[in-house]
Amino acid sequence: MGILNSKLADNWIRQNGTPFRGGYLNCEIRFIKNLPIKIPKTAEEKKLADRIVESVRTIMDAKMKLRNAKLSDRERRVLEGDVENHENRIDELVFRLYGVKGLPS
Repeated sequence: MGILNSKLADNWIRQNGTPFRGGYLNCEIRFIKNLPIKIPKTAEEKKLADRIVESVRTIMDAKMKLRNAKLSDRERRVLEGDVENHENRIDELVFRLYGVKGLPS
């Protein structure tokens, strides 16, 4: 999930797929089946993959908590901030896992 929702995968799908009107991505299997998924082999790559999984789980937990209508505005902002921070962390980790310095402008 971390890789599929990363900026790296988004960029790859935009370059190799067919976008919908409004900039939405078509993520049907025929458009993403050739997306290269890095299988971690070294200890460092496995560590990066574990950190990606950890962030995905944190995001999922935060999003479940955000469904609670009784949250205060402060609690909601904290959880939304956690989601954003972990999404950014995933992007950084995916870039490192794939050996990418950044996306082209």
